[in-house]
Amino acid sequence: MPIKQPSDPFIRNRIKVVGNAHPATKWATIIGIVVIVGSLGAGAIGYFSPETFQKMNLFGGTTTADNSNNTTKSTPTTAPDSAFPPQVTTEGPETSAKASQETAAPVVQPEPVPQPPIVTPSVSQTPTESANRVTALANPPVTSPKVVLKQAEPAPELDAHNSKKVKRLLAEAEDQIAKLRLTSPQGDNAYETYQAVAKIAPLHAQPVLDSIVTWYFQQGEKYIRKGRLTQAKRRSAYGMYQKMSEIAPHHQHTQTLFNKIFDALKQRAQWQIENDGLIAPKDKNAYSTYQEMLTIAPDAQDTQRLFNTIIDHLLARAKGQMAKKNYTTPNNDNAAYTYKQILKISENNPEALEGINKIVKEYYKLAITKRDQGRYKGSMTWITRGLLVDPDNPELNQLRLEVREKLR
Repeated sequence: MPIKQPSDPFIRNRIKVVGNAHPATKWATIIGIVVIVGSLGAGAIGYFSPETFQKMNLFGGTTTADNSNNTTKSTPTTAPDSAFPPQVTTEGPETSAKASQETAAPVVQPEPVPQPPIVTPSVSQTPTESANRVTALANPPVTSPKVVLKQAEPAPELDAHNSKKVKRLLAEAEDQIAKLRLTSPQGDNAYETYQAVAKIAPLHAQPVLDSIVTWYFQQGEKYIRKGRLTQAKRRSAYGMYQKMSEIAPHHQHTQTLFNKIFDALKQRAQWQIENDGLIAPKDKNAYSTYQEMLTIAPDAQDTQRLFNTIIDHLLARAKGQMAKKNYTTPNNDNAAYTYKQILKISENNPEALEGINKIVKEYYKLAITKRDQGRYKGSMTWITRGLLVDPDNPELNQLRLEVREKLR
């Protein structure tokens, strides 16, 4: 029986039927060849364009096809959608030898590398549950107390009598603090109650003292903002600091408040110097601020530095006034006035004394010139001005006697 040739010219040109084989055998051979060619083509597509199969999601194997040498090779993959389709093979009387030649040698797959567990929340998990599970894996639980009390030693257990007494005293202290009975009146204030608790249970008493100190600290900060730093006649920040020093000299808030007061004084003095408020107006000038600093911190370097700065600025001012020959005029803005202010705050200051002496000599020369010209009234004018600067100057006093005789 003649065999009907396939209609596909690609297959017809490559099939050669020899002899009178059984028709079933011939068709099995033809179908096997078609399947092999198709699988090789599909493998080539998967090799060069694996995303095609990923989109189609048709296959789930782990082999790849190499169309260049007509062999198949098993390749491990991490995602099933990116795997290549498996190779399809058929067996027949005339294709078994060829199939054995085309079958690739088995590839030994390497041992999988252990990977950290991946936590994937299911649909039923909430975001919080998922986050908690991830956190649990990343951070194993550590057994530690929820509240850590920073204490030198644990609070001792009190007997029933003392425990009841401490509770009563603490309630009393709380009421006194609410009524601002902090350190007065005597016999009914929070500080005395704190002392009573401290004798029985010091660690239980500490919060009471902290509350008292905190109130004074907050009041001190309020007075700093208002500019009431060290005024003695009114409530001031320094007054709050003194209270704190009496009841808790080593408390952190006590030293902090003092530092804030001192810093505020330095800033005020700096502003006054920049605005030429060295010695005026009264009680609102750099020198008055220096006196406040001297009261609370006489040995501080910043205190002495401020004083030296004030003197330097006053000497510079007097030098400018001398250059303009403003010896005694205008009023309160002349070299003689400035030098005298320096001597008030820095007794025996050599530069101020020298400046006064220069002014007196200048007036003495002018008085001598007028006297020699026979203008005795004019001479007496300069003598009087000179004596206002230095009333005890011997030369001016002698000259005044001489000129007065001429005026008679």
